[in-house]
Amino acid sequence: MVVQAGGARRSLQSEPDRAREAILNVEQTGREALAEMRRLLGLLRKDDDPQALSPQPGLEQLPELAGALRPRGLVCELRTDGDPIELTPGIDLVSYRVIETALERGATAGWEHANITVRYEPQRLELEVRGGTSLPEGGEALRSVSERVRLYGGALDVLDSQPGEFTVRCRLPLERAFTA
Repeated sequence: MVVQAGGARRSLQSEPDRAREAILNVEQTGREALAEMRRLLGLLRKDDDPQALSPQPGLEQLPELAGALRPRGLVCELRTDGDPIELTPGIDLVSYRVIETALERGATAGWEHANITVRYEPQRLELEVRGGTSLPEGGEALRSVSERVRLYGGALDVLDSQPGEFTVRCRLPLERAFTA
């Protein structure tokens, strides 16, 4: 990974496409190494936490997330606009976490219904979660995911969009190289 990162740094100016490919390889290798480390640490743990060995979630797991919230009284409607593209593992995970956090806080606030929209655009991914009353602690509840979103050059807005409706909107930039 260190060799690939060094090569990417040296070729950034002269061969940006090659540098981007090397950086993507570093990211993927790093994520695989962390997943393997989690599995190994999971074997050493005394408590049997089933999530310790699970891979990190992404947008493909949204239907399962929605199903898990139904017993808590929250019915989620999922919608996808645009053609889904292959996302980097980091963008995929942070996108899932934004939606998960908004829905978890919404379920705690007593939301009965939520609309989730994932919008794929050529240069960005847009996520929107709309629900009932304001979230407990408002935007403060989403601070940790907001920081993750900023790490990827994105923005997260928490809005009281209209009476009786609350919206969490996230925009994450995408590189053309990531499109399928």
